[in-house]
Amino acid sequence: MKEHIHRRLFREDLRARARKDAERIAAYLKETYQAEVYGIGSVFDTSRPFGPHSDIDLVAKGLPKERYFHILDEAAILTSFRLDLIPYEDATVAILQETKDPGRRL
Repeated sequence: MKEHIHRRLFREDLRARARKDAERIAAYLKETYQAEVYGIGSVFDTSRPFGPHSDIDLVAKGLPKERYFHILDEAAILTSFRLDLIPYEDATVAILQETKDPGRRL
C-alpha cells in the first residue's frame, strides 16, 4: 500500500518529462532573451512529490520587464505543464536562495 501511494505522489515519468520541458524553455529564454535560467521546485527536488497537477518553476534573470506576460505566453507553449516563470529581479529571498545551488542553473 505504501509503495502504491509513493508511486502516485512521486511520478518520476512526469518529473522527467517536466524536466525536459524546463530545459527546452530555458534554452529558448537563453537564446531569445539572453536570460540566465534556474530551475526550482519539485521538478528539480526529487525528495518532493511530483504528480499530474504539479508545475514547472523557473527563475529567469535578465528578462525585459515590459514583455513579461508576452514571454510567459511564449514559454508556456513549450510545455503541457503549468509554468511559473519568476523574474529573478522580483524574486523573494527564499527563491533566490534556491537559485544558489549550482545544479539548478539550466
